[in-house]
Amino acid sequence: MERLLQPDTGLMIWTVVTFLGLVLVLGKFAWKPLLQALNEREAGIKRAIEDAQGARAAAERRLKQVTKDVKRARTAAAKSKMDLADCWHHYFSRAVGLFSV
Repeated sequence: MERLLQPDTGLMIWTVVTFLGLVLVLGKFAWKPLLQALNEREAGIKRAIEDAQGARAAAERRLKQVTKDVKRARTAAAKSKMDLADCWHHYFSRAVGLFSV
């Protein structure tokens, strides 16, 4: 048990060498591909956000246009309704005038 608590210089050197070797191998084969994947994902997310903002702006423009069109259509429908009522009143008055003679 006492041997576990005593430092061994050779073991420390091999531990450091192994650790540095592992860091180099992981840096070359794992770290760079992971960073590249993360950067690609970040760029994809930024593109998606920009696309969504563009789509939202287009939808808002379209909504304004549709709102204007609906308002115009309602105004035209109300005018047509009044014109129809005036026409009906005019023809009804003429018809009553024809039969009242």
